[in-house]
Amino acid sequence: MFTVGRHSISTSSTNEEVLRQLKMLVYSNTAKSLAELQRKDGKPLLVTGSPGGSTIITTTLQVVMNIIDHGMDLSDAVSSPRFHHQWLPDRVMHERFAFSPDTKAELMAKGHKQFIAIPAFYGSGIGDANSVMQNEQGVYGMADPRNAGAAMGPERISAPSAKAQ
Repeated sequence: MFTVGRHSISTSSTNEEVLRQLKMLVYSNTAKSLAELQRKDGKPLLVTGSPGGSTIITTTLQVVMNIIDHGMDLSDAVSSPRFHHQWLPDRVMHERFAFSPDTKAELMAKGHKQFIAIPAFYGSGIGDANSVMQNEQGVYGMADPRNAGAAMGPERISAPSAKAQ
């Protein structure tokens, strides 16, 4: 059993039930917009979301990209520095260490001129991505370290047995 807030995941459930439970866990404890990823075999991989108005999409996308494109584990994917850009105002807000000097120079060469450290009203960072992931080792969660929160339960839970699938 894995618990966040009032919701729990039973690890003896079918893939569809585990995915439904993962979505309920993240949805009820973070955002009302979720990203849900499944493996090619239909097994659930990740459910993540973030509150934050205009930063919801960039926060959620950066967690997904960190896992899929950069091969990070869930803890690193959620904890990594973030940036945010929207059409107007035309500026790039970023957390400390979000860009290497080379990357910042390349972006400036492509026309991005305003790079602004996150404003104080953003609190301790951009977004509040809370996520639950299932891999071969089991199900585990990660609360965004930028804000108060926790994923409660065993560090890892065994994956559902073949009989339950």
